[in-house]
Amino acid sequence: TCDATPVVELPPGSYRTQAWFGQSSVSDDIEISAGTTLDQAFFLNAGNFRPRAYAVEGGEPMAKVCYRIFKKTDEGGNREIVASCKPAPTFVLAQGAYRVLAWSGRATSTLDVDVVTGETLEASFILNAGYLALKAVLGENEEPLDGICFKVFDVRPLASGKLREVVASCSPTPTFILPAGAYLVRAEGGKSPQ
Repeated sequence: TCDATPVVELPPGSYRTQAWFGQSSVSDDIEISAGTTLDQAFFLNAGNFRPRAYAVEGGEPMAKVCYRIFKKTDEGGNREIVASCKPAPTFVLAQGAYRVLAWSGRATSTLDVDVVTGETLEASFILNAGYLALKAVLGENEEPLDGICFKVFDVRPLASGKLREVVASCSPTPTFILPAGAYLVRAEGGKSPQ
């Protein structure tokens, strides 16, 4: 059941019960006796986590952002427990240490956070990003051309000397979200690359 305060009739015996909310859960072994009512409370030891991402410090919250939350393990690693691309999400997490990755387009930011039972933790992710809006036109005040593909490359060459392609689109008017930096943009249509 997902009722907040359920009443369940059970034959006498031993049971294992589990309660969960968000990414926090707790289980307990109980004993049911004939003709009695057992009141059982579950303490989830959880808190709320509200991440918000910004392209730049002091800017408006970004509308399209995804988050991946990793639980820190005793072995020093990280295990992914939940991901979401919902706008302005609130995660319910068990008390503990987490690593959170936020990304929008090709821009990313990572934070380590500690969730405390009964508290709401708000965290800001600064993606240090910008928007690149592209179109190809024949002249000023002309409509964007169809059939043009755009490729964006990092200007820093790889060890092989080639440029690494960062993102591409064949939309007439693509908009890319990119980390701050220098890029080379190539527009290709038919046999006349620019």
